[in-house]
Amino acid sequence: MSTYSHSKAVLSGRFLPKAFVLFKKSVVLLSAVILIFSLFASFLPSSGLSVRAAENYSFDAATGTLTVYTDAGTSSWRSGVSASAVQHLVVAGTVNSISSAAFRDCPSLIEANIQSGVMYIGKAAFRNCTALTCIALPGTMATVHSSAFTGCSALSSITMADTMAVPSWIPNLLERGTAESARSYVFCVPSTAVNTFTTNAANLMDMVKYTAIAVVPASASPYAGTVPLTDYDADPEGYMNFAVSTLGMIEGAPQGGTVKVETDRYLSFPDSVLKALNQRPDIILKVTYVENGVQKSFSIPSKYNAARKFCNGTGYVSFSAIYMGLKAVTTTTTDSTASSAASSASSSGSAPSGGSAPSGDGSGMPSAPQ
Repeated sequence: MSTYSHSKAVLSGRFLPKAFVLFKKSVVLLSAVILIFSLFASFLPSSGLSVRAAENYSFDAATGTLTVYTDAGTSSWRSGVSASAVQHLVVAGTVNSISSAAFRDCPSLIEANIQSGVMYIGKAAFRNCTALTCIALPGTMATVHSSAFTGCSALSSITMADTMAVPSWIPNLLERGTAESARSYVFCVPSTAVNTFTTNAANLMDMVKYTAIAVVPASASPYAGTVPLTDYDADPEGYMNFAVSTLGMIEGAPQGGTVKVETDRYLSFPDSVLKALNQRPDIILKVTYVENGVQKSFSIPSKYNAARKFCNGTGYVSFSAIYMGLKAVTTTTTDSTASSAASSASSSGSAPSGGSAPSGDGSGMPSAPQ
């Protein structure tokens, strides 16, 4: 057959049926491959492999880490990831806004790291994430909806490492405790912002009853030489728990009661403890601690302004400073009392009575360190 007649035969359709059959088989095979891949992908979260969805989000099932890259990803992740599988959350700085109910009802979510660039957290975004313990919020955050963290009953640690001023939305992170079940929070902030946040925390504790708030530096290194390294640097989590526990006891103490704190590990309080004590002028705080193998104790009496006396702008007050400060005050008072009594005795001809140091009686004078 000539080239011309062969081309004419092709055009006339003599070979089209065979070509069509091959094309049809190819389509069927491709469809089968796509279907198998889709079925396989649906099982990826439970198989320990990673899921990526058009770069909106990714999920590492081996660690339970969900990373969200876009605003759309804050809601679209649910189409490929089970809410109960998410244990750790990272919201990248490429996200501007976390949508309403974005991570609501994630029962296994433990921590959320919201990176610099995110500006808004919507309504009920983390509602009922009952295992959520720690969140990190950036300095770029402008708005947190009032119900964003409602029902986050385990939330206790809030890191704001690059936030210098106290945001107006801080109360939206907190839930009011009850007399039977007090709440406690620790804020980790820049060292230079500790005092500002601590002052605000005292105001918040007035507003949000049965809620204790401690403020510690995100890095304690600026306080080396002022705060013992064995406190925050060596055991930040334990020290924060110690501070929060003390705040809770002060907040929940009965009227006119005595709060007793005993520790053989820590040697300081964050300022927030003494400022919280100022809010309870009716109680006495007794602290027993161990320094260089020696057990010591001191009592801060009711109505004594310990915050004004001992807070020095570092964010912390060492027990030794309180111990020595109270000792100096009581020594001075004892000498003054003895001198006055001697003068009185000299003028009246009578002998002075016993010369023991006066204890705190509500007048603002501290009891002697023991």
